[in-house]
Amino acid sequence: MRLSWASNPSRGVDVDLSIHAHDEGTMPGSAPARHERARVRVTGAGSELLNSPTWRQDHVFAMGSRTWMVHLGVVALTYLNLRLESGTYWAGGWAGGMVAATVVLAVASVLYHRLASRHEARAKWFGNLHSGITASIGILWGVGAVGVARDAPDELLFYTLVLGGTALGAVSSQHPMLRSCMLSVWTSIPPLALAHYMNAPGIRGGSTAAMMLLFGITLTVLAVRLNRFLAANVSLIARLDDKVVELEQARRAADDANAAKSRLLAQASHDLRQPIHAVGLLVECLRDEERDPEALSIIARIDRSLDGLARLFRSLLDVAALDMGRIRPQQGVFDLGRVVADVARQSSEAARERGVHLRSVAGSAWVHGDAGLVHTVVQNLVSNAIKYAPNARVLVGCRRRGRTVSVEVHDTGPGIAAEDQQRIFDEFVRLQPAGRAKSEGLGLGLSIVRRLAALLGLTVGLRSTPGRGSAFRVDGFVSADPPPGNADEVRPRDFRNLLAGFRVIVVDDDAAVRDGMAGMLARWGCLVTACGQPPQGPIDADFLIVDQILGEALRGVSILEDLAAKGKLPPAAIVTGAVETDLEDRARVLDVPVLMKPVRPAELRSLLLTAASGGP
Repeated sequence: MRLSWASNPSRGVDVDLSIHAHDEGTMPGSAPARHERARVRVTGAGSELLNSPTWRQDHVFAMGSRTWMVHLGVVALTYLNLRLESGTYWAGGWAGGMVAATVVLAVASVLYHRLASRHEARAKWFGNLHSGITASIGILWGVGAVGVARDAPDELLFYTLVLGGTALGAVSSQHPMLRSCMLSVWTSIPPLALAHYMNAPGIRGGSTAAMMLLFGITLTVLAVRLNRFLAANVSLIARLDDKVVELEQARRAADDANAAKSRLLAQASHDLRQPIHAVGLLVECLRDEERDPEALSIIARIDRSLDGLARLFRSLLDVAALDMGRIRPQQGVFDLGRVVADVARQSSEAARERGVHLRSVAGSAWVHGDAGLVHTVVQNLVSNAIKYAPNARVLVGCRRRGRTVSVEVHDTGPGIAAEDQQRIFDEFVRLQPAGRAKSEGLGLGLSIVRRLAALLGLTVGLRSTPGRGSAFRVDGFVSADPPPGNADEVRPRDFRNLLAGFRVIVVDDDAAVRDGMAGMLARWGCLVTACGQPPQGPIDADFLIVDQILGEALRGVSILEDLAAKGKLPPAAIVTGAVETDLEDRARVLDVPVLMKPVRPAELRSLLLTAASGGP
């Protein structure tokens, strides 16, 4: 038998214990005792219960610690009625016996919690004491009924109502321990039946006595049913507790597995991004040096393969970041039409390779939201359309509806079957249209779309007819007024003139990445200083590029925070391939962008051009 408990003076007590369903008061012919474990909660005043070997004694003594006052009140009123109205000489002795038995029950209830709750033998002794006290009280009520019938027959109806209510109260408070309950009922009800027969011998008295006995039988049936109901309830609670424990264990196991998966994805993504990042930088250097058309064609194919790998790793990193809760929208005002146009322009080469006619319809549409996350959503939708609709037409654009704007991506591809239209938004789901080559990727694009849209408060809809195409729609953008004074962008063809003599310090502990970055920046006209550790002296540079992970303990963002604290932080960028929950928050405080590996040369060039032109 095992139990544990927790007490709260204002709310009650939780008792977790092992019991036998018929430990006390087992009726003849009843089923064998069942071993059960239950959590019993007792609430209300005086509910500070300690551990108890049995829940039945806990219950009856908890009730006894409160009901004794009610019982004394009933006894006092009955005594006054018998003494003052009828002048019965024995009423004082009867009331004295009742008060003594009730006080003993109250004291036993207090002592039980102090002395017996941690000792099974003592608890059983107190249980026997409780049964003896209730039997004594029942006998006194029964003897009183006979006395009233003999000496004050006019008060018999009043006494019957009092005794019947008391017996019903005994069933209510003592049914968990049937022995005490039955003693209360059957030591008082039969004498009451006898009293009615004595009061009116014959058919009327006999009928009344029979009805009193039927009342006792009814109380017995009620007590047994309440006892069984409570035992069944305890058993059900025990099973529910067991299921809750199992579910909690399963939830923790699932959370641990999910966290382990996210850590694995993040770490694998970081470790694999590093060499790919270096290769991308070296390919950019080759592109600037090579003039042979065939070599340039090979470089272009290498670049496209690297771009495909970059998309795969970006998807893995996005999923890991979403799982870890690292992505938090940064609300602002941006031109949704510009985002759509940028995605279409960036996807044009991939569309040409797949024979897709990609067209965008995007005027100016300023909305509230996170431009970076929205760009990812639109990019994934367009990439998905290009991937699954080769040699088709793809249209991407914005549609206004009052104060709201939506983004729609239509294609004339093979379409999506009705049974797959919800499944495609799950992770790692890739449809395989009949007669087509196996699609590339991991099946994460649309899952990321759905999760980012939910994070942004947007909804993603899909209409598709097999054989005719599909239409994805992202709803929920709220129109905004454009901010004043939008600066013109620097044209790409002017970047070498603007970056000539621009001083850049590169801090990266990976020699291949460091050399590749330095070579690419030098070909853009920058004056580059590359080092494996942060420079010790003053930072004499126009821009600082720092890798986030520099060995086991050193972090790039910490270096920038130290420089900012000294007031010596130049324009900078952090390059990383890892998922760190606080990196973006710390970088945002510094007003420093975070570039994910492998870094797109165009993205880095845009940052340098903005800094070189004196932009924010």
